[in-house]
Amino acid sequence: MVDYFYLLASFPSVELNSEPPISFHSLMWRLEMNLEEKDFEKIKDFLRYFDLLNLRAFWQKKTLDPWGNLDEKGIEEALLVETEFPEFVFDYLKKYKSDEERCKFFPELLLAYYSYMIERKKGFIQVYFIFQKTIRFLISEKKIEKGGKEKERELFFADLKDIALQEILQKSDSYEDLNFDYRPLVKLIEEQFENPMGLFNGLMEFQFSKITELALDSMFSIDKILQYLALLRIATEVSSLDQEKGEQIIGQIA
Repeated sequence: MVDYFYLLASFPSVELNSEPPISFHSLMWRLEMNLEEKDFEKIKDFLRYFDLLNLRAFWQKKTLDPWGNLDEKGIEEALLVETEFPEFVFDYLKKYKSDEERCKFFPELLLAYYSYMIERKKGFIQVYFIFQKTIRFLISEKKIEKGGKEKERELFFADLKDIALQEILQKSDSYEDLNFDYRPLVKLIEEQFENPMGLFNGLMEFQFSKITELALDSMFSIDKILQYLALLRIATEVSSLDQEKGEQIIGQIA
């Protein structure tokens, strides 16, 4: 395992409610210049999540998230020659032919991606996607409770392959896994569900706190850099989103 002490020491501290101390593009330049190739591939693995989210924006003809590996032209080429994304993404495109259908059933694709990453990755990336999947499960459970959306129920209960999420469901009185205690989030969802912006801000605070506290095997490894990247992403979202966009994010969680 490569020791990235000097690189990590050069990173400015990230605070949740302050302007991000470094831009995403500046950080990526540093990483590309200093990481070994195999470790930079892990950065691209992490950012491929935003490529997946950008597929929905692409189908909706909206502005793409700059955190993705691919720009609009890159997405067009990837979809044309079936590269950059796992095979199940292209199976999804064959299943749903229209952009409208692909956006409508996007949670199906998102959940497949979570499981794919959880099953195939190790270290921080695996933990991160278990975390993200569980968060969305808990919020969607409340949506189902409030609105009785059977399609959402079908999607979530049909995709419980990863052991960590099953364990949380089996002991729902504690809402804990090996890395995180979700009880504060469950309370937040109960209290702020009718207040999307309050839920958004609370969700960002919860994620930032839990990712900051996450214990890693090494303080100077690629996992520590991925942790920093995740924290920078949260801080960037909080600093750049207005109420309308915050409510839109919460509305899209399924």
